[in-house]
Amino acid sequence: MTLQQILFWSLRGSGLILLGMLLGRQKQKIPAKGMLLLWQAAILRLCLPGQIALPVPWMTADVSQRAQEGGQMQIWLWACGVFVAGMALAFRWQRGRRLLAKARPLSDASCRQWLGGGTKRKVKVMLCPGIRTPLAAGLLRPYILLPQDMDRQDKERLRFVITHEMVHIRRWDLWWKGLALLCRCLHWFNPLVWLLPALLEGDMERSCDEACLEHLGSGQKKR
Repeated sequence: MTLQQILFWSLRGSGLILLGMLLGRQKQKIPAKGMLLLWQAAILRLCLPGQIALPVPWMTADVSQRAQEGGQMQIWLWACGVFVAGMALAFRWQRGRRLLAKARPLSDASCRQWLGGGTKRKVKVMLCPGIRTPLAAGLLRPYILLPQDMDRQDKERLRFVITHEMVHIRRWDLWWKGLALLCRCLHWFNPLVWLLPALLEGDMERSCDEACLEHLGSGQKKR
């Protein structure tokens, strides 16, 4: 793979990101699920280079030995950037693992009832110090992490939280977030790709809320 091929690979994915950003201005008209599909298409395009061929003369022309050496140096520079970005992602993952190690299981019969359905994976609800809002975590073994100081006596709110996080787990949203971060490592030089995880997460949350309302009923919208 040459530097030109890497740039073309990144530009093709950037086109989908730009399209999503333009469509994002019409959020009241475009369902969040549709936006989510567009971001997922961009992620796949950025993760899978496919067969890249540019029908332009400078791609097929003979190059000098100096140009070849320069191209190799550019590829090494790209690879070093991927390594540095990957190490930063690994550090973030390790920090999350340390946080998860402090979590303790929550024993609540109501939670077990709300966890059922939609997935064959066993999901655990944990109380975790050091977090401010509930979140889903774990790619192979999913967890729902709740802030340790969260008011668990409010069963209705707890039900909303569990339902919301279970939608994330059933839809494999954690995997899509991980792939978006992988794209950021591969295309570290592309500022649009750095925006992709945040864009994806915004519409992911909106789509998740829409799915929760379908499950809970529109009467719960204000609550």
